[in-house]
Amino acid sequence: MNFSISPVDVLVLAVLGFSGLYAAYRGFVNEVLTILAWGLTALVTAVLFGSVKGTVRQLVSPEWFADIVGLVGLFLAVVVPISFISYRFGEMVRQSSIGPLDRSLGFVYGVVRGLIFAGLAYMLYSYLVKPEGQPAYVRNAHLMPIVKSASDVLQSLVNGRPVKGVSVSAQPGTASPPVPQSPHYRPRPAEPQHIAVHQPAQAPAPEPVPVRPEPLVPPLAPAPERANQPKDPSPVPPSVFTQPEAPRPARAQPERPPSAPKTSSGSPKKA
Repeated sequence: MNFSISPVDVLVLAVLGFSGLYAAYRGFVNEVLTILAWGLTALVTAVLFGSVKGTVRQLVSPEWFADIVGLVGLFLAVVVPISFISYRFGEMVRQSSIGPLDRSLGFVYGVVRGLIFAGLAYMLYSYLVKPEGQPAYVRNAHLMPIVKSASDVLQSLVNGRPVKGVSVSAQPGTASPPVPQSPHYRPRPAEPQHIAVHQPAQAPAPEPVPVRPEPLVPPLAPAPERANQPKDPSPVPPSVFTQPEAPRPARAQPERPPSAPKTSSGSPKKA
């Protein structure tokens, strides 16, 4: 077995050891509070810089230099008190009964932080120098697989694909292994796409024509003409075939006897 140590191994061990020992000295709580303090400082500076920029430009010129002065001054004005408060709280925890646990967790945190720094450095180095052009002491280092794994994790967190098409996890001439999937993984079905199709407007349907019902009893046919009946000739004046009627004799009326004259009282007058 080859136990030769590469200069890359020495550099990586130095970074991991220094970061772990420094974090163990400060304590886990102090390290976490420091990160939170810097993040809060950056947020407050970004929010308040627009309010103080105009005032600083009135006092300092040119404008670009005034912006730098205002940004640095605001950052220091925020980070100093926050860092002081977090440091005092971390010292109280480190000197308490949970101090040994705080230092042990701090050492683990420091090693992880050093590994992140090594992965970032190798990511930048792989961007500048392709894997086939790297020297042998870099490719054959014992800690290089760990550093490559850290670099791959960082790349997946940043953009999910290798930097500029360079894969740092596979050796030259080898393909990357397939990523295993969970047996409980089920691909999400694709959602149907609704495509709007403009159809021409349809003409309204014609109204139905009412159908006249047929009579149940058929109409009677005209009576046939008799064969021996002569057809009506052309109209002839009636005076040709008709004779004038003779005058009827007058009926004799019976004669009535003359009535007696009546008196003024109404009774007939005696003769």
